[in-house]
This record gives sequence, C-alpha cells and structure tokens, in this order.
Amino acid sequence: MENIPINSKEGLHLYVNRDTDPLFLFFDYDVRSKSENMEFQHFHTYYEMMILVDESAGHIIEGQYYNLLRGDIVLLKPGILHKTVYIGKEPTKRFIISFSLKAIESVLRSVRQTLSIFNLDVPIIRLPVDDSEGMLSILFEMYEHCKRSTSYQDLEEIALLMRFLCRLTELAPRNQYTNQTFDHISHKIFSISSFIHKNYMEDLTLDSIAERFFISSCYLSRKFKEVLGFTLVQYIQMTRIRNAQKMLIESNESIQLIAERCGFSSFSQFNRVFDKYCSMPASVFRKKSRKGEADLLRLDL
Repeated sequence: MENIPINSKEGLHLYVNRDTDPLFLFFDYDVRSKSENMEFQHFHTYYEMMILVDESAGHIIEGQYYNLLRGDIVLLKPGILHKTVYIGKEPTKRFIISFSLKAIESVLRSVRQTLSIFNLDVPIIRLPVDDSEGMLSILFEMYEHCKRSTSYQDLEEIALLMRFLCRLTELAPRNQYTNQTFDHISHKIFSISSFIHKNYMEDLTLDSIAERFFISSCYLSRKFKEVLGFTLVQYIQMTRIRNAQKMLIESNESIQLIAERCGFSSFSQFNRVFDKYCSMPASVFRKKSRKGEADLLRLDL
C-alpha cells in the first residue's frame, strides 16, 4: 500500500452519479495536510467512510475527539457532524468513500443489515493487522479500477464497495479500537463539546456549563478557545446552525419551529445567526439544498 503513487495536488477521484441520486459513490484517494483542517464540523446527506493510510490523525465526531492509527476505519452516517484533524507537517494519506445505496437498500434486506454497522456506539473500527491489510487491499483494488476507463467501470466500483462493506460487517466483532488518553483539561473540554452536541436545544450558557463540569467560567472560556479554536458561544451557535441545516434539508417543518428546536431564544436571533454563518437566509438555504446547490462544508467564521 505504501507504494501507491500519489499526486498530492490532484489525487485520484471517481464519481458514480451525483450525491442526490439514489445510487451514488465517490471514491477519493488523496493527501491532506494540517493546513487543510476544516474550521468546524460538517455533515453529509450520505454515508461516508474515512480510512487512514498514514500513521496517525484524529477525527472529531459530534464534538468528541478520536485518535486514529493506520488502517482505522471511521464510519459516518448521514447527518453526523464530523471533521478530520491532520497532524504534523507532512501530508497525510487517506481514502474517502462516500455513498448512498437507496436504490437497492429498499429492496435488499442484506444491504440494510450491512449498513447497520454505521450504528456502532464508537464509530471507529480498528482491526488486527492481517485483517486490516486485507481491507486495505480491497481499497487498493478500487484504486486500480479508478485508473482505468471502461464502459463498466461504475459497476465494478459499486461491486467492490459492496464487497468492502460485507467484509467489514463480518470483521466488526474483532474491533480493537481504544481511544487515546488526553491530559485532564483537554479531556474535559472535549467532554463539554460532546455535551453541547447532545444538548444544543437547551438553554446553554458559559456559567451553567462551567457549574455542571466543576470548572470556573473564566478558566473554561480561556481553555475552550485554546483547545477547539472557538469561543464557547461561537461553538454553541455553530452547532445549532449545523443542526438547523440538517432539519431544513430533511424535514418540512416551518423555519420558526426549527429555530425553536435548535435552542434559539427568538426567531430574530436565529435569522441573524444563520445569515451570519451561512451568508443567506434559512429559506434560501432550504431551496438551494433541495436543488443540490448548497455548500454544506462552509461556515463563515
């Protein structure tokens, strides 16, 4: 696997249909560097797997940090807030596989059973070395197919994706993943960010969170910015906005009700904050997202 040639500027990518289609696949083998770390977590409307090929990286999922080692597989359901954290100066190799199988999920019970692997409490799988290398070999096969151009290339890639998912489901009971131990304050900050993701709809304030986690509000304010790069208020607002975006895409509820469900104290506050981070009103975002035109990665900070 280490001998795969990589163009760090372009990488290798393959699309099968668009992400709004009932059968969709995006295969991406590329490198990313620390400078390309996303500012805040994002979500997709499809399934995604990230498989690390280099020695180490990190992933933040719904505010919780997970350390990654070579061969680790990150499993992300549609709508899950996440971002990869690349570490160090050298670019990091990784596979990304994004897909939707709605076209066959509705008629094949085995597909639904296979996708249930994305419901693990800890969404990371770390396999024994031999099993991990076997899974990477399937990805290498996908890589080789991507370099060709045949009339049946799309079908081959879908077949290899199903082979990978079936094998992963079979090997999941051998999961050996354990998370890294942080220093005390970093651990507490990530516990707080995870708490925010689970309770963003509630009335959250600096003082109430500080009291709940037995830490002074002044110290919390300073350390939260140091560890996560945002003030606590910014983090709460962005988490609420991301969840509002999901509701705007997935439901037909009124925008005012979505604002209430996401913890905003008033509709005017929601409109102001949404426009600040998304550079458009929520009604425009809803229309664009349903046309596949909304940028789900970007927040204006």
